[in-house]
Amino acid sequence: MKLKLSIISLLIISSSLLASKWEIDVSSGSVLLSSPGNIMHGDSYRIIFDAKSKESCNIARQYISNYAVVDNAKEKYRNLPSKYVLTKTKKGDEQINFLMTIEYTSNFLLGKSTIFGVSANRVQDLIDFHKDNDKIYLELLAFYDYENNKKIRTEITEYYDIPKNTWDLDGFEEALQKAQLECLNLIQ
Repeated sequence: MKLKLSIISLLIISSSLLASKWEIDVSSGSVLLSSPGNIMHGDSYRIIFDAKSKESCNIARQYISNYAVVDNAKEKYRNLPSKYVLTKTKKGDEQINFLMTIEYTSNFLLGKSTIFGVSANRVQDLIDFHKDNDKIYLELLAFYDYENNKKIRTEITEYYDIPKNTWDLDGFEEALQKAQLECLNLIQ
């Protein structure tokens, strides 16, 4: 009987630890919170806190990576149509379009890796945004001409063969608050 209770307890504890895929990495000047993607596991959602001040520890700067294997990638990525990409996300049942910025691209394995700047938000605003979601959902829709305020007529899949990804929000709020606390500890 004790063995059964021990095994059940171990399974419950293990499943709760596995439920959160969010990892925290503390360095001398910042804290990184990250989670692997569900569609492309290697494409992480990253949140960075800069340990400069109490205010900077309240700002969650968000980035994603996207790994793509497309024809003529070297040439295409040398001349991207824009550094802005119109992107769809979800807030509960509502779909919202916004612009992400291409921060940089690099060669990776047989393809290209792109780091996108998602946004910078106060911690509580980010928690509130995702309170009715079980996943972060992002889908690249089109390159965007910021100056003329319009989509660029180029198929996004010619540059990004898998244009969407999701990240589980299990344990997100707790991990975000813990990462913020780690940031505050760095400045003390």
